[in-house]
Amino acid sequence: MIIRDHKILSDADWTNLHGNDTFVTMLRNKLFIEFEKVKGINADKPFELVLDYLREVPEELVYYSIERIYDQTRMEIYFLNPVDKENFYHYYRTKAGLDKISK
Repeated sequence: MIIRDHKILSDADWTNLHGNDTFVTMLRNKLFIEFEKVKGINADKPFELVLDYLREVPEELVYYSIERIYDQTRMEIYFLNPVDKENFYHYYRTKAGLDKISK
């Protein structure tokens, strides 16, 4: 059995926040990501990278939603702390750039 502490909100938590100051703050710190399916490349790799980051790194609350339409996965991420948002943005862009350079 593994017990872990994380800051990710469940769907029920997110619903209970509606109208709250925390909810409004998280709406201000929203990111939107689209993962396109590319032939010959595992489309789940960037997606897994995002989920691993969200489980381990943010200091404050985080909520994400995932929508899959045809060959595209769309993800919305809401951060309570604007610093967590900026850190994620820079981490993901750097990681994606390094992956592209290494090919």
